[in-house]
Amino acid sequence: MNSMNLEIIALVVEFCGWVLVCCTLPIDYWKWSSLGGNIITTAVLWSNLWKSCFTDSAGVTDCRDLSSILGQERYIQACRGLMIGCVALGVFGTMFALFGMRCTRIGGTDTTKAKIACVAGGCYIVGGLCSLSAYSLYANRITAIFFDPTYTDQKYELGSPLFIGWSGSVLCIVGGSIFCLINGKDSKPKRNIYSYTGGLSYITPNPKTQRSMREYRSQSKDPKTQRSMREYRSQSKDPKTQRSMREYRSQSEDPKTQRSMREYRSQSEDPKTQRSMREYRSQSEDPKTQRSMREYRSQSEDPKTQRSMREYRSQSEDPKTQRSMREYRSQSKDFDRDVYI
Repeated sequence: MNSMNLEIIALVVEFCGWVLVCCTLPIDYWKWSSLGGNIITTAVLWSNLWKSCFTDSAGVTDCRDLSSILGQERYIQACRGLMIGCVALGVFGTMFALFGMRCTRIGGTDTTKAKIACVAGGCYIVGGLCSLSAYSLYANRITAIFFDPTYTDQKYELGSPLFIGWSGSVLCIVGGSIFCLINGKDSKPKRNIYSYTGGLSYITPNPKTQRSMREYRSQSKDPKTQRSMREYRSQSKDPKTQRSMREYRSQSEDPKTQRSMREYRSQSEDPKTQRSMREYRSQSEDPKTQRSMREYRSQSEDPKTQRSMREYRSQSEDPKTQRSMREYRSQSKDFDRDVYI
């Protein structure tokens, strides 16, 4: 059985209970007592919250209204207030239930309707407790007097409206509880749970969002943001990300970034990267870079590299370089002395 059918059943149950409670208010015989005599004459005393009556054997009824509010006994005043509160809460509960039920198209969103339905259930529960308390208080007063041996005045017994009222109160409490249990979970707002995937995005694993986040960081002027972006790219396994990181470092003006880029290229096994590194060193004006480049070429086994090294040394104006070049040629097997002289 789905929630909509349960709501309808709960509304019918609590509405029937509320109607039973309302019906007991004007009904007579909340308490009654018979006056015994001979077989011909008999009288019945009975009363409720609003009047007290006497009926003789001929069927003639004589009633006296309990019109005074402050002049009545305290338990009657309390029962009146509780019963009026139950009727009012039932009216509001019925109105809220019609707005909050799933089968109606009024009341707003599902979350709002669930909250309204919970309020309706609460009204019926509180109303049922009020009426239950009123009937119990009235019945307790009657039974206390009935079983009191020192009480010499007329004693009364429980009337049928009290039992009807107890049944209606239980129905109100049961129907309101079902209403609250059905709509209690739906009344809480649903929260979106986002997962964090290690620096790609702070909010969502959506690739488009990750891409826009990386573009934002790449264009950011915040030093901390740029630093975290460089660290992310340096640890990334994506070929495109690695390529863009190398291009960024090659164009960077930061000495530390250039140094780390040269170290990366010097340790790289990619032929293209090694070639670009050699070209960069050959065009560099840094004495340390030129020196390391000459050492690399002097130890290289590539014929083209050795040839370009000899050409560089032959054109060099450095006395140490010329001297080392003459020593190399003197030890070389491929050496035309006449041409050199």
